[in-house]
Parts: sequence; structure tokens; C-alpha cells
Amino acid sequence: MRLQPFEVGQERYPLEQGNVHAQNPVKRNTQKRLAAIIGYVALGMPVVLALGGLILSVFELGDFTESLSAFYYQEFLLGDIFVGCLIFLGIAMFAYQGWHSKIATLASFCGVCMFLVALFPADGWIMLTEVEQDEFNGRVIFELVSDQVHLWASVIVFLILAWFCFFVFTRVTPDQVGPDGELIPTKKSRNRFYRISGTIILLSLGATGLAFLLDEQVVRQYRLIYVGETICLLTYGVSWMVQGRVFSTLADPKDVQDAKG
Repeated sequence: MRLQPFEVGQERYPLEQGNVHAQNPVKRNTQKRLAAIIGYVALGMPVVLALGGLILSVFELGDFTESLSAFYYQEFLLGDIFVGCLIFLGIAMFAYQGWHSKIATLASFCGVCMFLVALFPADGWIMLTEVEQDEFNGRVIFELVSDQVHLWASVIVFLILAWFCFFVFTRVTPDQVGPDGELIPTKKSRNRFYRISGTIILLSLGATGLAFLLDEQVVRQYRLIYVGETICLLTYGVSWMVQGRVFSTLADPKDVQDAKG
């Protein structure tokens, strides 16, 4: 059932009969290319924001933020880049179908949560009230509600991404098993990488949560939340690039055939 997207057994997420994305080589390859694009954007987002934050800091145009979420409030396009990347990733996750309807459901729900992260900023919306001497003065509204939606939507996003790493991307099809009954080397390497990625995401998410229990001054000084969020996003990006077969050394023979159409 599409409402029960979580599977954990050896037979989890099989190639679905009648699913064009599972049966058609061109569609399969298109899904891999989409996964690669998702990976590139997820990887590039924290890199671009970090460079922008450094430029603002060096030229004393603003402070480097204490978290990725705080880039929402930055000027000079950084806020737009933050929201734009999340909206793009949300749309791309909606478009990702994988090879089973349950995978599509998981990806779509993750996309919805990404929209919530983008549209509900961590410290509430700033409403313009007046302009004085070319400076904008505003007030924050719905700070608590927006903060909670942003926080829990972010947690759900990374939990789903960890699930993809542990249980979706690691599923095995018959063509990925050699004559000796062992996984072919490329699949074995990918599965090892996926499990490491899922572990990194969970550890970073847990460490970020623990940071809220520490002294606020320490968290700000060492930007612990920023570091945790960045590691999660970078890992998300690289794991989906691997799923998109960006690295040819990790591609199966069937992937090469699909790419040729």
C-alpha cells in the first residue's frame, strides 16, 4: 500500500510490476539522472551559502550565520538561494519515483517537509512596518509556530534521507548478485557507502539536537548547529550522487546499458 512506505526485509522495495520507472531502461536512467541532480544541488547549497557568508563577513557586510537556517534572513541573495534550493529540492523529490510506488511516497513526503522548512523560517516571518532613513524596520510574527514547524520538518527530512540510505538504496536485485551468490563489487561498495552515509546523517542529527542542550554561547561560538546541518546536507548530496551513478566506478553493468538507451 502507498500509505505504508516503510519496508525493511530482504525483499523490500522490489522492482514493481507495471511501474514504467522500474521496467523501462530509459525511465530508469532518467531517475538516476534526477537523483544526480538532487545530489549536486544538495551538495552545492551549503558550499555556496558558506562562500557567500564568508564574503559578507570579510567585507563587513554582515555576520556569518550561526546555522544554515539563519541564511533565510541574509541579504545579497543568500536568503533567496537558501529558499530557492529547498524549493527546488522539494520539487525534485516529488518528481523522483524510484522503482516502486512506496519509494515515490517517501520521496514526496520528504519534498513536502522541504517546502515547510523553506516557507517556515526558524525565527518567524519579518513583516515590514516602516522605512526610516533607508533602513527597513519590521516585526517578527508567528515566531514560535514557525520555529516548531521548521525544526520538526527538518528532523523528518533528515530521518527520511537516512532511511533512503539504509533501506531504499541498499535493496538488491538479481542482476546485482554474482554467480558465487555474492554482491557484485560495485553494488557492495555502494551499499557500504550508503550505510556510512546514513550513519553520518543520524549522528550529525543527534549531535545537532544535543547542541540545543549546551550553553547558548558555546553553540554560537563554535557554530555547532551550522556544522551539524552542513554535514547532513553534504552527506545527502553525495549519497544521491552515488545513487545517480555520477561516479562511473560505482556503476553496475546494467547501469551502463541503461545509460546507452
